Amino acid sequence: GAAGGGAAPPSSFVGLLDIFGMETFERNGYEQLLINFANEKLQALFVSEAVELVRAEFVSEGIRVELIDSPDNSAVLELFEGAKRRGGYPRPGLLSILNEETASPKPPDDARLVEALHRRFAEHPAYRKPAAAEPATSFTVRHFSAQVTYTAAGGGGAGGGDVARSFLKKNKDELHAKLPALMAASRWPFVRDLFLARAADSRRGEVARQFAASMKELTETLAATDQHFIRCIKPNDRRTPFDFDEALVRSQLQSCGVLAAACVAQAGFPYRRTFLSMLDDFRDLLTLEEQRLAWGGSAAERKAMVRKLLTQAGLADRRASSGLGTSRPHLEESRAGGVRRRGLPAGPHDGLRLGGPRGAVRGEGTRAARAARGGRAGAAAGGGGDVRGAKGEARRDGAR
Repeated sequence: GAAGGGAAPPSSFVGLLDIFGMETFERNGYEQLLINFANEKLQALFVSEAVELVRAEFVSEGIRVELIDSPDNSAVLELFEGAKRRGGYPRPGLLSILNEETASPKPPDDARLVEALHRRFAEHPAYRKPAAAEPATSFTVRHFSAQVTYTAAGGGGAGGGDVARSFLKKNKDELHAKLPALMAASRWPFVRDLFLARAADSRRGEVARQFAASMKELTETLAATDQHFIRCIKPNDRRTPFDFDEALVRSQLQSCGVLAAACVAQAGFPYRRTFLSMLDDFRDLLTLEEQRLAWGGSAAERKAMVRKLLTQAGLADRRASSGLGTSRPHLEESRAGGVRRRGLPAGPHDGLRLGGPRGAVRGEGTRAARAARGGRAGAAAGGGGDVRGAKGEARRDGAR
């Protein structure tokens, strides 16, 4: 143990952070505001980690690292946390204004709070004032995944709103001033640790202020760790197998940041199959001797053959060449599709396509074309026979 009887912080640990994602209901209140702020902080960390992983892969493959254009929710975080101004006082954010109104000696008035937000953020890109049909004490935040409208109190003005939904009422720390000190003196370590920091701070802080400080500590801890992300998607609300509710799944993919992560990969080189796999997909463009070389040659020879494919399709410019790493081609989707469109004749090869919206190239078309043209291809090769690689994937039958 450390001096003073406290336990020393662990040098290594395994932590588990469980969070659902953005909350959007028919009516969103104070709790949704803080939960969605937490999601914005974690989303920024997630995108930063995803970009860094892509950048590290580029470096390991010997690819020149350029600026990766990734989804950015900095405007939303600035709305919540405020902005630092050079040589001046920081510009207050939404949470700061909420805390100031909570600490005000005036009677709590959510209408006054929302008016202060409107004055401060009317021109902010992540903020929207209520439309005519929306409650007067509402405001909308353009989050990274969706727009969410929050309603502070049911009506407008002091005495006219719903106290149970009041942002100012919920943001006020209702604990008795002496309770944290009493609980910090508990004989139970767990209870004592919960209140030690609170007892040391004599101020009656606002809940949002404490929540923001807790989020800052959490993100700093996460940033100092090796992170692994697991996204759990609920297929339907009926608990039935093999039943995917498209709207529900899409909403979850958007709210938990999976689509934003896909945009990070798209900003770089989303086609990242091995040289051998790419040559297998486009082997109808290769001579029989080139096919033997592809499966029996070195990585450098396979790389040279991929470069030749790009040249034949007229796509071997500086960016395409710079994306050819040491073990795999890193290509833009348009270039992988360009090899198909320009390198293969029309007809059976039209089956070769990009799988899904942003998937990898699939070779069903080449296999169908090979079956349709087997006799002609075998005769051109001089009588047929098999060409097999280490995995036995490539085979060309003779005249049928």
